[in-house]
Amino acid sequence: MVKFVNYTTVAFLSISMLFNSCSNSKNPEDTKQAAEGINEQNFDTHATEKNAQYLVDAYSNGLMEIELAKSVKDKTANQDVKKMADMMISEHTQVNAQLKGFADQKNIALPQGLSTDQMDETNKAMKKEGHELDKFYVDNLVSEHKDAVKLYETAADKEQDADLKKFFASALPDLKSHLQMAEDLNKKID
Repeated sequence: MVKFVNYTTVAFLSISMLFNSCSNSKNPEDTKQAAEGINEQNFDTHATEKNAQYLVDAYSNGLMEIELAKSVKDKTANQDVKKMADMMISEHTQVNAQLKGFADQKNIALPQGLSTDQMDETNKAMKKEGHELDKFYVDNLVSEHKDAVKLYETAADKEQDADLKKFFASALPDLKSHLQMAEDLNKKID
């Protein structure tokens, strides 16, 4: 019964926060901020809220990787960039599915779309063409994967939930591999 009430509360808060963010056109709140707000209200200690934040950040980063890759894949003529974008779409979609599964199990709200900053970054990419687009995308991949590796290392070290700690640790080798491939592609594009 308590879980039902918690899930009902999360659903209600999610809908109301998203509705409020859409209806407030002067200062729209993005879905990452909405998820963070819900988690802040749901968790009673700083530690549990921090654990939820690792999940929110990882999921949000994955959304960005997927959406940017989809946009670039359709626009680039560079076959290496297309191949990398395909891999990012496939692998980050799988990781995000796992993260969503954990979030559902642990009653953690996740972003429902890109943050405002991520939308701005994607829009910036779509204004570019040819080599400039490829370079922008691969530079972004390197930067985002450096950040993701740091996030996953921190989460693997400090996460209190054993399932999430294990997940973040097990996902690190793939992220490091993505980073290395992005760095190699960056050299090739230069």
